[in-house]
Amino acid sequence: MLVAYSWLKELVDIDEEPKVISEKLMLSGIENTIITPERITLKDVLTARIVKMDPHPDADHLQKCQLETDEASYIVLTSAKNIKLGDIVPLAIAGGMTADGKKIEKTTFRGIESEGMVCSPDEVGIGEIDLPHEEKEGILILPEDTPLGRDIQEIIDLEDAVFELELTPNRSDCLSMVGVAYEIAALYNKTLSIPESAVEERGRHEVEEIAGLKILEPELCPRCTVRVIEDVKIEPSPYWLQEKLRACGIRPINNIVDMTNFVMMEFGQPMHAYDYDKLSGHQLIIRKAKEGEKIKTIDESEHQLSSDHLIIADEEKPVGLAGVMGGYDTEITQGTQKVLLEAASFEGINIRKTYRKLNLRSEAASRFEKNVDPNTTPVAMNRACRLIEQIGAGKASKGMLDSYLIKTEPAEIKVRISRINHLLGTDLSLEQVEQIIKGLHFPIVKKEMDAVTVTVPTRKKIIETESDMIEEIARLYGLNNVTGTLPYGNSSQGTKPRPILIEEKAKEILASAGMREAMTFSFMNESSFDHIHLDSEDKLRKAIKLTNPLSEEQGIMRTTLIPNILEVLRYNYVRQMSDMKVFELANVYLTDKLPLHELPVERRTLTCAVIGKSTSANWLAHQEPLDFFSLKGVIDSLAEKLGLGKLHYRKANYPTFHPGRTAEIYLGHQRIGVLGEIHPDVADNYDLNERCCLCEMDFESMVENANIVPNYRPLPRFPSVTRDLAIIVEKDIEQGQVMDVITSIGGEMLEKAVLFDVYEGDQIETGYKSLGYSLTFRGEEKTLTDEEVDHICSGIMAVLDQNFNAKLRS
Repeated sequence: MLVAYSWLKELVDIDEEPKVISEKLMLSGIENTIITPERITLKDVLTARIVKMDPHPDADHLQKCQLETDEASYIVLTSAKNIKLGDIVPLAIAGGMTADGKKIEKTTFRGIESEGMVCSPDEVGIGEIDLPHEEKEGILILPEDTPLGRDIQEIIDLEDAVFELELTPNRSDCLSMVGVAYEIAALYNKTLSIPESAVEERGRHEVEEIAGLKILEPELCPRCTVRVIEDVKIEPSPYWLQEKLRACGIRPINNIVDMTNFVMMEFGQPMHAYDYDKLSGHQLIIRKAKEGEKIKTIDESEHQLSSDHLIIADEEKPVGLAGVMGGYDTEITQGTQKVLLEAASFEGINIRKTYRKLNLRSEAASRFEKNVDPNTTPVAMNRACRLIEQIGAGKASKGMLDSYLIKTEPAEIKVRISRINHLLGTDLSLEQVEQIIKGLHFPIVKKEMDAVTVTVPTRKKIIETESDMIEEIARLYGLNNVTGTLPYGNSSQGTKPRPILIEEKAKEILASAGMREAMTFSFMNESSFDHIHLDSEDKLRKAIKLTNPLSEEQGIMRTTLIPNILEVLRYNYVRQMSDMKVFELANVYLTDKLPLHELPVERRTLTCAVIGKSTSANWLAHQEPLDFFSLKGVIDSLAEKLGLGKLHYRKANYPTFHPGRTAEIYLGHQRIGVLGEIHPDVADNYDLNERCCLCEMDFESMVENANIVPNYRPLPRFPSVTRDLAIIVEKDIEQGQVMDVITSIGGEMLEKAVLFDVYEGDQIETGYKSLGYSLTFRGEEKTLTDEEVDHICSGIMAVLDQNFNAKLRS
């Protein structure tokens, strides 16, 4: 919102410097900056009246003009076409200087001396002004009541400051000059001058006889007013009107359209002017659009509408998008002779949805989306008609159509002085509070010993409760005047939630294992499912599509982290980073049904990947390839340090992974992930020419079972006993199954079991393999005897024989 300082002073009796006002507004909660124009140096440019005009006797294109100030008379030669006898214009006399740096001297042309120069808008530093008679260049014509002989800088205020307000959504009351004037008047306790809005109604007809109005959607349009302007003369607006609009960032168009924009900036009430003769039936109908109905707006773009859009129509067609933009077919043109003016109040949410869906934001929409005060609507309508008549642009018909179906009434709020002081930590008296409320122009309807009841005008509809009213009083009192105090009461120490602590711990563990964290977008390309060979019926393909994606490459919400982590590997691998260990801990978004009818399930997921070799080549360290077991070691270490206990691995087949080199990860009986070497075809899809291993785990299941509180136990008091157990089993039997039996039967006495040998070949029957285990036993109460250990080993062997037909290797 742009606010011209000179315009503001017309509404509030204030002489403070703009910088001081800016600081005061800032302290009251309205962020703003001051826009100050470049200083223009003019010298001896005075206001003068043309009292005589004669053609130059020897030059057809020149006129000899006699101009008078309040003290002197001057002869000036000019070729301007837009001046006439009696006009008041800027006159730069000899010895003066114009805004573009031109020095004025007396000159003689074909026998006649010119003592100065009449000036155009550019030459006095105010930019291009719309001029009548389609003249591209012309002299600046000043208002008829301009005093003569005055410096032009005093008349047109070339150094007017403009405040640019950064308004928050709750300060829609300041989206108008009058609204800002209310604020300034309250801050400085100054007199406020509300512009006059009484209309003479010079037109010939009663408005009810020549126009009509119907509101079919009162919930979306609680109030609408209509007036008709007769005997319209379309021409450029007066200079004062153009300059006020330019100061607010609005381009002047013509006198009628400019006046609707002027009143919008003045009162915050958007209006629209229709060419009366182009309206079928000469009436407005406010209704919802029909499905597929079309409208061409004044920006010459065509829009297809839906039944959600509110429109303004005549008897045949839409003529405007309610609260957003008018229609092209009924706009004001040079041939317009009669105008129908409309000012209404619309429901803000509907307006916001409409302009967002059609991508058609406007000054009007920015106000209507914040709910314009319906009680300002007729005032603004009358103000526009009054000014139209004053500038001679037309005559207002008698009366006004006003349909007010759902009324907005002022609220009455009781404010307790004790409550104010309790919340603000102040010691305000009843008289001080009463003074602040009067400054707000809120009527006080009742006074008590410790309270006042006030009527809150509908222009401040954001104030609904006593707390809202106290906040308003605090703003006007000055938040900088409120003494700071320390909070009191019971306090508690803030701590991070358990899942966050476990996640931070997991990241530390992975980083200590040499892995680097990756962070990728929550979106992915739908074709990534094919790249990782996901089955066509896999539930992970039920991905949520974005309505407005950043790009085609990020069109859906990810259901797995695998494609993203492989893209990270590819990005670095093609840039010669062939040795990598990376992980990502992030959300995936899962749903059972599409289209989406409820929020998706967000599951925290951990994905780790390794490729290349473990260390850089050097004379001391031997390079080891990063393979399935390298990544398994990292995962086992993570599980141990998070207190998850032992993980179990079961052979599995997944299309993304290499057959025979893939395992499901179990925590107890719960499947929590998958680990394996990436299928060669998948690796080719991501330009990876080396073996790549990857795991994806449900981190939330890990969090549920984690125990990051360390457990301590004393150092052992008794020696351990070690036994080696070598058995022969069928080749297809997984060693994990064997290890489960060993640990189960070994019980508390079995301190550690390690697989140290796997052998197939000579001395081993075809289809069988030899597994060698090192078993460490220890008693907590005594030293175990050989007999006790042998007994446990015999028990283990018996179960292995029973379950797997295992035999001791001799």
